[in-house]
Amino acid sequence: MVAPPLFCLIFVEKGRFWKRFLLSLAIVVSVYVGFIKVALPSMNIAPTERIETLSLPVQQTARYLKAYPNDVTNHEKHILATTFKNPEKLREIYVPNNADPVKFSLRKILIFVSMLRYG
Repeated sequence: MVAPPLFCLIFVEKGRFWKRFLLSLAIVVSVYVGFIKVALPSMNIAPTERIETLSLPVQQTARYLKAYPNDVTNHEKHILATTFKNPEKLREIYVPNNADPVKFSLRKILIFVSMLRYG
């Protein structure tokens, strides 16, 4: 989230801030790597699965389908059909306090694409 605005700063200011950009990028990357590779393993915290990043938006989608089923347009139904294995079942398996039933109904290809997109 930090790198793209910093990168754009170089072009907006015609390269005046390239040293600040590189320094900021180095700091952000070192903090991230230090946190993921050093701090979490030293506290015996296991890495999470990639599907966890999709828990919140998937849970919100299922909640909306349950609360407002008549508001979903045909275009949205088509998109849901390409995203979920069985979008009609989402409102049945929705549990307000647990996203697991809903997030595991995603198509595998979507999980793979999100892994490529978000690293």
